[in-house]
Amino acid sequence: EDAALTSFAGQHDTFLDLRNQDALLASIKQCWASLWTARSLSYRARLQVAKVPDASAAALAVVAQTMVPAQCAGVVFTVNPLTGADEIVLEAVSGLGERLVSGEAAPARYRMDKETGAIREAAPQGQPPLLNVTQLKELARLATRIERHFGQPQDIEWAWDKGRFYILQSRPVTTQSAATREERVAQPPPDFVNADGQIDMVALLRRANETGSEIWTDDNVGEVVPGVVTPLSWSALEPLGNGAFRRFLRRVGVRRYPDAGLFGRFYGRVYFNQSQFQRMMHRFYPSSIIQSGGSRLSGGFRAAWRLTETGLRSLFLMLTLPAEVSRLVKSIPRQLADVPASKSLTVQDLWAESEKWRQIGQQLLSVHLAVSIFSTLFYSLLDKLVTRWSDNSIETAHLLAALPGMKSAEMGRDLAALAAEAAAEPGLESCLADASADALLKCAAQLPAGNRFARHLERFLSQHGHASLREFELAFPRWRDDVGYVLLMLQNHLHAHSAGRAGADAAAQQAKRRRAAAAMRRRLGFGPKRAFFEFLLYGARRFSVSRENAKYTFVMAHSHLRDLYLALGRRLQAQGALADSADLFYLRKEEIAEFLAGHIDGAELGKILVRRQAEQRGYENAKTAPPKIIEEWPDGSLRAVNLPAGDNGSETAIALRGVAASPGRVTGRARVILNPLDSSRLERGEILVAPSTNPAWAPLFLNAAALVTEVGGLLSHGAIVAREYGLPAVLNVRDVTKTIRTGQLLAVDGYTGEVRLLDD
Repeated sequence: EDAALTSFAGQHDTFLDLRNQDALLASIKQCWASLWTARSLSYRARLQVAKVPDASAAALAVVAQTMVPAQCAGVVFTVNPLTGADEIVLEAVSGLGERLVSGEAAPARYRMDKETGAIREAAPQGQPPLLNVTQLKELARLATRIERHFGQPQDIEWAWDKGRFYILQSRPVTTQSAATREERVAQPPPDFVNADGQIDMVALLRRANETGSEIWTDDNVGEVVPGVVTPLSWSALEPLGNGAFRRFLRRVGVRRYPDAGLFGRFYGRVYFNQSQFQRMMHRFYPSSIIQSGGSRLSGGFRAAWRLTETGLRSLFLMLTLPAEVSRLVKSIPRQLADVPASKSLTVQDLWAESEKWRQIGQQLLSVHLAVSIFSTLFYSLLDKLVTRWSDNSIETAHLLAALPGMKSAEMGRDLAALAAEAAAEPGLESCLADASADALLKCAAQLPAGNRFARHLERFLSQHGHASLREFELAFPRWRDDVGYVLLMLQNHLHAHSAGRAGADAAAQQAKRRRAAAAMRRRLGFGPKRAFFEFLLYGARRFSVSRENAKYTFVMAHSHLRDLYLALGRRLQAQGALADSADLFYLRKEEIAEFLAGHIDGAELGKILVRRQAEQRGYENAKTAPPKIIEEWPDGSLRAVNLPAGDNGSETAIALRGVAASPGRVTGRARVILNPLDSSRLERGEILVAPSTNPAWAPLFLNAAALVTEVGGLLSHGAIVAREYGLPAVLNVRDVTKTIRTGQLLAVDGYTGEVRLLDD
């Protein structure tokens, strides 16, 4: 039994609690005899296994094991047997596991993320917990190790007694559903579309709450963490992101929150759990008092006190956060300046240092998350106030344009200053025609101004070299690792003749900011309205700058974490454990820790790498794009939530809608850039159309007339930098890089969120 295609579950006899040798021998004979029962014969005949019922065609080996008087027992699957989802499914009953497999007891059921151990589904409330979170995660780790050993998903029977787990049996999973996770995702539920042609998230979340499903989306997170992430990046990022949110909740007094996190990984990409976020934020609203009170007055008082405590803690956090960000912006570079050279560290030291910086990253991300929440709050309130009290004559974004001290914007201006220096020296401009860093420096050394330019380039990289087009992906090079992107941006500035204009553009935006604020103050005069406006304006400006600087500082620390992993990969390659140092990025951090502790040998590590690299190629080469919104049902199956396919028709002007993120109206030619590293040059005055952007794209913004992206919102990094540069922007336009082609004439309206494709 227990073959890959046939389990023989329940077909042969099993005997428990045998007390002496006579009982053992008698039971062995009865096990042999069960080979010839009617149920066993018919099972073999139906599956065409040993069709002739004689001793030469079938034989039975009997397994005798020590009896474990289990406190609880059950089964654990390393793949969901119903949906095919790559997750842990665990069932447990009190006492012996025979009560579960025989159907005598209803089990407590859990679903867990195989990579992180996060609990996606727990036993119903009111049911006594048989295993705590630590035990569940230990059992999940054991099951995953067993799966790695056999090289395929396993159905494992286990028991818990006297403080330890016993593995009783492991066999291949034989009943995976034909409707796999990928196939189910193509079966969308009814669409929820609002008047603007967008998904009505409120209606979708309400329906999901009724059905017990979870809504996952790539909104915002698709901009911050675009594309397929490597296993090491995800195993480091998942506890960073989810841990940062839990740390924020603790700081504002929320003591109870689920083990499941806000971030998940589907199809190799990171998604955000909107359902979980809605449940968490519900704790901050007064309606929670009414719902928790009901006829029980004490429950309402408790909820009111929790809300009051949360409010006071939130107020304290709001008042102290900007100063905390300022301290971190200063202290992290100092800490990085004092880190020991990686060559002086042992393998174990490198691992310990990487864990230390991962914890520092979690602290920074927690601060960034808190600042982002307050930034959203102040911006939303300011926008509503300005819209109501100015009769739409003043744009909120103009009040926040060109704010001083925003490091992500300074990065673009510093690069423009480098380009201006190169433009002033004709020889340097011709040197930059070769994108090779070595060739550039060799060429520049022959020129009078060349050495000064080389020093300034080195200073730029020392300040901003931690930036990357994919900041959260640890496998992706940083600017200081590969100067090619920086040189490409310098060439772009020179080609578009935009070098030297950054200062003038910034001055114009600062003047626009001052005029907008003055106009609003004149309209309000003096009094309570003016005081409230000044409070919101101060908060929106300060938290906007703090948000970007906290993110900038996190990326700096995360870049050092990458350096530590690269050094560790080189050491393991030198020891023969890895064929290439970059192979480390295909391992999860838990697997690296197990290898360093001696729990995984080199051969097993090699098997993991082969499987992981094939999985990664499958994600990256998928023929269909992953859905933007996923609904995860209680059984673990996934379904896409898709908008109806758009029909552009044959009108002379096609209108696309998105989020109006930065004001202004522009008509110009489109330049579709999927990756800033490609050979496309953004000409001055063209409209940049991209899947998403992060601060590393900022140098391109200086040449663009407007920005249009598929992902993003009012407070995404692309929107903030666009407002900083006074660039009209419309974000979150569905499939815009597929709908629009380079060279087409567009009209971008940053006031209404409309992008019109004009027939010229």
